[in-house]
Formats: sequence, C-alpha cells, structure tokens
Amino acid sequence: MCGQTGKKLIGRLHLCTVKGLLAQMQLYGNCRMLSSEFVVPDFVSTELGGTIRLECKLVGQYRWYAIAWKKTSEDGTVKQLVNLPIDTRQPEWNKEASNIYGFRYSPIINMDGEITEFSLKIKNVDCSDRGKYSCIVTGNFPEKTKDVTVEAISLPTSPTIEYDKLVIERNSTFELTCEAEIGLPSSNIVWLRKTKDSNVFERLDDQGRSAVTDITACEKRESSSIDIFVSDESDGSIYRCALHGRHNEAKFYDEVKVELAEIPTTADPGNDSDCDGTVCISENKDPTTNDSGNSSTVRVYSFILLSLSLLYQSL
Repeated sequence: MCGQTGKKLIGRLHLCTVKGLLAQMQLYGNCRMLSSEFVVPDFVSTELGGTIRLECKLVGQYRWYAIAWKKTSEDGTVKQLVNLPIDTRQPEWNKEASNIYGFRYSPIINMDGEITEFSLKIKNVDCSDRGKYSCIVTGNFPEKTKDVTVEAISLPTSPTIEYDKLVIERNSTFELTCEAEIGLPSSNIVWLRKTKDSNVFERLDDQGRSAVTDITACEKRESSSIDIFVSDESDGSIYRCALHGRHNEAKFYDEVKVELAEIPTTADPGNDSDCDGTVCISENKDPTTNDSGNSSTVRVYSFILLSLSLLYQSL
C-alpha cells in the first residue's frame, strides 16, 4: 500500500501511479496480442467427398483453460462437438456429436512452445456438414470466439432444352422446357431472349414455372417452363435458359432459335423446306401435311371418267 506522509508519501504515490499505468498497459497489450493471435479462417470449402481442415490456433504466453468447437447448422440448430481441457489435454466429445460425426471428424492437437492448436479435420464432406463452426477459448481473459463457415460444393450440369430450332406457325403458343442439376450451393434457371435485331440477351419479365426435385440428399434438379407466343416480332429470336447463382451464366446455358413457318403458295404447295433437320410445331395442324394425296385422287378419278367416255363412244 502507498501509505506514508510528507515527501515520502508523495513519492510513493507517484511510484504507485506509474506501476498502475504500466500494469494497465501490459494488460492492454496482452489483450491485443491475444486478439491478433487467435487464428481461425473465415471460410472453408471443398467439393462433396473432399476433406477440409478448420484451423484454430492460439499464439502467445497466456493461460487458457479449455478450447471447444460447436456447430450451427443451416437450420439454426446448435450442437456442441468437442472440447480440449488443459488439465487432461485429451479431446472430450459430446456423446451425441460423437455418434453422428465421430467417424468423420477428428481433432488435430499441437502444443509447441507458444503455439496451441486445436483444429478440426472433416473427411468425406457432404451437404450435412455445411454451416457455421465456432472455436471458443476460455482462460484468464474474456472468452474469445471466432467463426468459420463451411461450404460443400457440387458443380451443376449444363441446362438442356429439347430442341435446337423450332419452326412454328404464326400466332401460335408453344411451351419451352429447360432442365438442369443445379449443384451446391444451389443455382436457379433463368430465361433470356435475344431478338434477331439485337446482340444482347435480356431477361424475360415472365420467368414461367419451376419445380425442384431431389436427386439425392445433396443434389437437386430443376425443371423450368415458359410459354412463348410466336409472332412477327419473335421470328428469328433466340431463347436461352441459364443457371443463375455462383456459377457463370455464360458457361452453363442452352439455347433454341424460333422461326416462323413459311406460308405455302399455289406455285409451291406443301413446301416444308424450313422443317428439314428441325422440329416443326403447329397448334392447329401438322405442318408436314399437304394436299398431294387429294390431288392424286382427283387425277385418278378424272382418268377413269375419260376412259369410260372413250369406251362408250367406240360402242
């Protein structure tokens, strides 16, 4: 205690104040050191079936009591996983977590000088491993927590439309359908159109109807359909379905070109040349149908009448 009188008291008080300031500075310095040397990444990802390492390291001269990992799933469920007490330095699993994750999750323990590591390795990653993981340290300082987000990745398939080109009657309506496996994180199908007078694809205001089905617990397929009305304005347009999300729309897409069917003329009856090698669609009739069969019937009938007339005259 700084308790004297006169000059000695003043001197002791001055010395006590200086020591107090130095102690505060040292405590402040230790807190800064701890904060800056608590090493946990913000984000880790791997493809389905891969292996990841969630790093948690403490660097510095201070006393810790326990380090623990907990997991917050995408649905908000929090599970305590495993902790490392300083007295035993042996990982202690939560019983429920051990039954679920114990065979794929393994702690990495390293205590070397000023470095204390209690990282977590996850093998054969699947979509159930996605979420937020927290490394928590308690000791002779305020509790410290840092989070790392884990993402499992599955590439999508390129979208597919059944047709490459459609020749359709004017003022007809036709349904286009596009399908794709949408990967992880999930993308979604969007529809765009480029007119024959434009070089730019523009997103359609009406994105039609979509349905997502499960292929496996981690993989999904989307089917998206739109109705197109074929008019002079849409003649020569290209319709594109693309995946929108983390994946590049310029890579994952499919297209179909829509053209108007030519109207047959009397000089060229039944002309369906636009349908060669393409799919021809008509709501009202089969565009490949023509009147050649009827014309043949008329010609045969006329020949029979002429023959009968000549036979009658010869009699």
